[in-house]
Amino acid sequence: MLTSVTNVQFNMVPFDGGGPALTAVMGGHVDVTVTGLTAAIENMRAGKVRILAVLSEERVEQAKEIPAIVESVPEIKQYLPWGPFYGVWVKKDTPDPIKQVLTDAFSKAQQDAEFQNFLKQRGAVSIGLSGVEAVKFWKDWQSTTAWLLQDAGVAKVSPDQLGIQKKE
Repeated sequence: MLTSVTNVQFNMVPFDGGGPALTAVMGGHVDVTVTGLTAAIENMRAGKVRILAVLSEERVEQAKEIPAIVESVPEIKQYLPWGPFYGVWVKKDTPDPIKQVLTDAFSKAQQDAEFQNFLKQRGAVSIGLSGVEAVKFWKDWQSTTAWLLQDAGVAKVSPDQLGIQKKE
């Protein structure tokens, strides 16, 4: 993403997740990583890492001192929103009444003040999508990610072959 808008080249080092990548940064084995704010914020508060930016169009409420990436790299906006997200998924053929019960339960949990406080403390941003909105978000994320990997030359299969359309 950064290379596509800045032409800065990175020596990519693969890790089995954000935790090991962040540990490598703290140990001085790599200079920088991209990871979820939820994984890095406590290490920032403890003075172990410096977060350069959040991959967002706006600063995150619970960490206003961290600039949004568009403040220094405005061209990256075309790829946002992007980043780790969590969801609850069921098989397509799950009966509608069951899907509705689950949607209602998760919607209620999403609105719970204790849950929202938990998210804020960890630097998470709650989006609370379901149904068609959630599918659109996921498909946009999938398209952005798949085509960035394709354009970087690291995809083993073209997103076209997988039926993943490129966002315009």
